[in-house]
Amino acid sequence: MDFGASTIIVLHLSEGGRGLLPAILASHTALRVIEPTGGERLRAGWVYTAAPGRHLLVGRQRRLQVSDAAQVNNSRPSADPLFESLAAQPDLRAIAVILTGRDGDGSRGIPAISAGGGVVIVQDPETAECGEMPQSAIDTGVVDYVLPLADIGPKLIELVNQKDA
Repeated sequence: MDFGASTIIVLHLSEGGRGLLPAILASHTALRVIEPTGGERLRAGWVYTAAPGRHLLVGRQRRLQVSDAAQVNNSRPSADPLFESLAAQPDLRAIAVILTGRDGDGSRGIPAISAGGGVVIVQDPETAECGEMPQSAIDTGVVDYVLPLADIGPKLIELVNQKDA
């Protein structure tokens, strides 16, 4: 499968846990899935997952950085530092996606994504196992799409294809 964008996944995982997410995802996609250690350059068609207990950021020249900085929204990794780091890169047009979860993670970072010309997609809280994160994102007023989970993948493909046109 050819997907014309990089995908970065931040899942709230307990610190000290084993990083099984890349293997689980790789068994369900033809895309390359890795847990970066830092310094890797973002590549279209690759999936990058944050390691348990470490923030994942995007720095200059689209290089990934791993951070042991303090928890954000009671989580490490957290989506907010990732979104803020993406928004600070002037040559990137980010698409932020907020799915089920607690503590409002992502709500601090999505205004920066939106202000930088990016797109914000949020899972419909009615379809989420825990609607707190999606609702917190919606409450920011910067969300472009509120979609049921099943519609998010097709919307991402549509947006990435539009971006390439």
